[in-house]
Amino acid sequence: QQAAAMVDGKNKEAFILLISDGENSCDKDQDVCALAAQIARQKPRLKINVVDIGGAKGANCVAHATKGKVFTANNQKQISSMINQAVKPMQTEEVCK
Repeated sequence: QQAAAMVDGKNKEAFILLISDGENSCDKDQDVCALAAQIARQKPRLKINVVDIGGAKGANCVAHATKGKVFTANNQKQISSMINQAVKPMQTEEVCK
């Protein structure tokens, strides 16, 4: 929610990378799937890509709600590879200037 507040996502494209082990460790009472759906309504041009560590799938709904992608890392070696794949769409000239 805090990251979404820092980017546009309404008037221009925006991206967030979420790395998750599937556990909601911030606010146990917060439904991350419902929150993602709310953010998607407020910021339709925001895409959240998720790196799912271990295939836990707990945060995959965030990617689906925001039309982002899920990248699953099943072991330590795959984590950096999946992160690199997940950030590729975020690397645009405008962002890198």
